[in-house]
Amino acid sequence: MHNNSNNVILSICDIHPLRYGSFECFLYELSKSLEVNGFKHVIVFRGNPIKSVNTALLSTNSEILIFSPSKHSIFDFFKLFRLVKDYNPKIIHFHFYPPYSILNFIKYIKNTTFLYTDHMGINPTNNYCKKLIRKIYHYSNFLLFNNPIDSIICVSEVIKSKYLKEYGIKSDKLIVIYNGIDTSRFSYEENQFCAKTKYATTEEIIVSCIAGLRIDKGVQCLIKAAPIIIEKIPNVKLLIVGDGDYKKKLEELTSNLNLKEKIMFTGFKDSTEEIYSISSCIAIPSLSDESFCFVAAEAISMGISVVAFDSGAITELFGKIKTVKIIPQNHEVLGNSIVDILLNLPTDTVLKEGSKVINDNYSVNECVNRHINLYKYYTNKN
Repeated sequence: MHNNSNNVILSICDIHPLRYGSFECFLYELSKSLEVNGFKHVIVFRGNPIKSVNTALLSTNSEILIFSPSKHSIFDFFKLFRLVKDYNPKIIHFHFYPPYSILNFIKYIKNTTFLYTDHMGINPTNNYCKKLIRKIYHYSNFLLFNNPIDSIICVSEVIKSKYLKEYGIKSDKLIVIYNGIDTSRFSYEENQFCAKTKYATTEEIIVSCIAGLRIDKGVQCLIKAAPIIIEKIPNVKLLIVGDGDYKKKLEELTSNLNLKEKIMFTGFKDSTEEIYSISSCIAIPSLSDESFCFVAAEAISMGISVVAFDSGAITELFGKIKTVKIIPQNHEVLGNSIVDILLNLPTDTVLKEGSKVINDNYSVNECVNRHINLYKYYTNKN
């Protein structure tokens, strides 16, 4: 049912929600707050969300639409124009879309506020030609398509800095609003250490890695580090949680290193609280620049130690937390660091301190409040 009240916030998300993760939680909490503040939230996904996400969002009187982006943005332009014409939104907020595209020209036809959130890190390269081509591409698009944009929300200072550092773009439209997690869901008090026998024996110590199984997530580094860990801590068990195109290669590497008894591939998990609750350490061996890293925030909030490669915003966000060890991108250093943590587990007091940092700085409520204030600013301005 189309809404003609001109009080619509249109969130266009280039994701297919297959789990109730922290971003989906953000959309739910945002929808609740928008309803309280007199807005109608219309959410567009690229594919149908799973039942738990669908039910939660519809309970807030939000509307869910499916919009599958094409390879050619000109086709998306006409699809989006029809949406804008039908719903007449006060604000269009894009998530996981490149900010500089022809879609922005819709503003010249139907004046409305255009917001983008940049959730994306960047894959580092030392290749001069690749860097130059990337800079020319992004800067050219900036010159063509920047003018209609009102603000680009960056989920960390690292993401904000990439525009100048990587693309040569100077813009006063860049602002930072950190992502947030549901700190009541990922709570230190709720960490009950249950269901361990589904994955390991009661005597085994669990180290988990929760990630999409792609080469840039660096899970292969953890597998290569496993012999170092096992040599010092024979009763360790590694859980690889997630799915992806690189899974077969990772399983082959595990088999070649004779680690099948020590490494379990759990597959995709709709909910990860159970994994956190049975883990003594979470490994984040990401080789790409992380824009925020929900896994780190969730683990710290639940009182779990984290070992992470120095990638993207991880140092900016979590570098001062005592339960987080940030290391160079090297599998031997990773293995030795995990051993060090498992042999010297932090006290409850230290774990609670880390949990409090997340609660104070990266809660979904704070994130939602800042978005609501931004929406009010633009609706009042217009």
